[in-house]
Amino acid sequence: MYKVIITFMLLLYVHAANAQTEKGKQNIGLGLRYSHSKNTTEFNNYSSNQNSASLQYSYFIADKVDLGAEVAYYYIKSGNNSSSQRFSSTANGFGSRIQLRKYFLFENKIGVRTGPYLDYLSLNNDDNDVVSLSSRKSARYSTGISADLVYYPTEKIGIAAGIGALQYSYAKTTGDYPSSGNSLSLALTNGINLYFYYVF
Repeated sequence: MYKVIITFMLLLYVHAANAQTEKGKQNIGLGLRYSHSKNTTEFNNYSSNQNSASLQYSYFIADKVDLGAEVAYYYIKSGNNSSSQRFSSTANGFGSRIQLRKYFLFENKIGVRTGPYLDYLSLNNDDNDVVSLSSRKSARYSTGISADLVYYPTEKIGIAAGIGALQYSYAKTTGDYPSSGNSLSLALTNGINLYFYYVF
């Protein structure tokens, strides 16, 4: 009888240990990002604020491996109000992402998820340098590997925070002052990058 009870309890523990991240589970949630940068010198007083909100969905195609998609809205405001150079710029637009992630969790509660992603961002930019106004459209294509901290306070609720990413990007701007270029970066997240999930 004791062996039956112990076996039953072990089965319950194994199921609970994989409940949030087992094959077939789904996540739906909200992502919030905010970052602020400032550069002040004798001749420069530049600042930038970037905000975004996203809807996210993922499906666990295997235990501790999910395939996810994200749609986001971005709003960016930057400017320089120094006496030698004054300008302001605003940008808004939409982005999307698909990603594949592997979860490494301690007791299926807290840990790290990481994996590759593909990302697209489209922005409309309006610039004002006091003397003239200009408008631009920009598109950015990115791919890389990202990492997040993950915490499941309950079986149905998940929270994640971005850590950083290795990313390659290609960007192209049309309209006034057209340009294009690419970049490769390895960086830690320099702002608030939070995700809130419901597991079902």
